[in-house]
Amino acid sequence: MTLEPTSHADTVRAALRAQLTAAMKARDRDEIAALRSAISVIDNAESVDPAGARTGATEVERRRLSAADVSALLHNQVRDYLAEAGSYEALGRAAAAAPLRRQAEVIRRHL
Repeated sequence: MTLEPTSHADTVRAALRAQLTAAMKARDRDEIAALRSAISVIDNAESVDPAGARTGATEVERRRLSAADVSALLHNQVRDYLAEAGSYEALGRAAAAAPLRRQAEVIRRHL
């Protein structure tokens, strides 16, 4: 029995996980790092606000992210990678910037 994705975040997460499996088989470190990070960003955004959780509640519904929410999260992640890469390049460390640019491109493919 398989469950159908119930939200846009679930659909994107499923695509990211499928790509993660392929990246792991290919041993592509940059792609693996980018995909794991993107999945974590979505998971963290869906987490329950501790202030809103009731004491004693055993099951609390996770937040539902819209397509715009997921897109904004991934755009921010790409922006952060590119900003960090720019910082490395400004310090003359192009070799350190290259993996970050590649990771940004991996995530950009899912936008």
